[in-house]
Amino acid sequence: MDIHVLSYGLGNQLSQYAFFINRRQLMQRAYAFYAFKQHNGYELDRIFGLKEGLPWYLQFVRVVFRLGISRRFYSKRTADFVLSLFRIKVIDEAYNYEFDPSLLKPWFGIRILYGGWHDSRYFHPSEAAVRTAFSFPPLDDVNDAILQQIDAVYGVSIHVRRGDYLKGINSNLFGGIATLEYYRNAIGWAITYCKHRSLEIKFYVFSDDIDWCKQNLGLRDAVYVSGNSKTDSWKDILLMSHCRANIIANSTFSWWAAWLNQQPNKVVICPTKFINTDSPNQTIYPAAWHQIEG
Repeated sequence: MDIHVLSYGLGNQLSQYAFFINRRQLMQRAYAFYAFKQHNGYELDRIFGLKEGLPWYLQFVRVVFRLGISRRFYSKRTADFVLSLFRIKVIDEAYNYEFDPSLLKPWFGIRILYGGWHDSRYFHPSEAAVRTAFSFPPLDDVNDAILQQIDAVYGVSIHVRRGDYLKGINSNLFGGIATLEYYRNAIGWAITYCKHRSLEIKFYVFSDDIDWCKQNLGLRDAVYVSGNSKTDSWKDILLMSHCRANIIANSTFSWWAAWLNQQPNKVVICPTKFINTDSPNQTIYPAAWHQIEG
């Protein structure tokens, strides 16, 4: 039995739930529960109607999970040994996000999965079910008007994430990857790509720091999309997913916009790294996406 822990923001929850969908497709006894109140809380029910929770006879797993990841009074080795006596295993994904194929195999006992699970191979066998589950609701009038514009041109989305990536541990983990040089190189690549195909390009910029983008990206005729913050942030993912090309940050937010993009011949431009602790075998970015140095 697999029990998936849902946590952090919308992008992470999408990856975690996609993995859960795949495990549930392959084995009926799989559950998912939301563990921590962070960011905007559990968002997938509000946006997609996707439920989370454990049956009454598995409520003890919430306590076991916290004991399994705590290092306050005992070591990981001690916790793993004690839980193994009850055929329980807590998998705490390492911060290199390296794909682990063993997690796709059946587990005889209770396996609690806590991590990001951002590699698409964790849910690729159930791609159709994932896309169906992540079907967005209708937009409001303001955003629907932007969507109509995007659908009428060769739109290229640019996602710039600053905010929490400039602070504390996130700065150490994710900072210095999607740099200004990366965006300028990616924009130049997109312009050249469209010029060679006689396509009239239109940039749409999405960010938690629109003012910085206006001052630094050097785009004269771009559309800067603002107003979709907090519980409305999903609208940016939907809008980006309709663009013909996506320039993404090293962020699950725009990663999912690019993955959900079903435009024929879509183009995705991404950094060469996702996190500063990437392993050499990191495969978070699909092979068809174009990696640009920054």
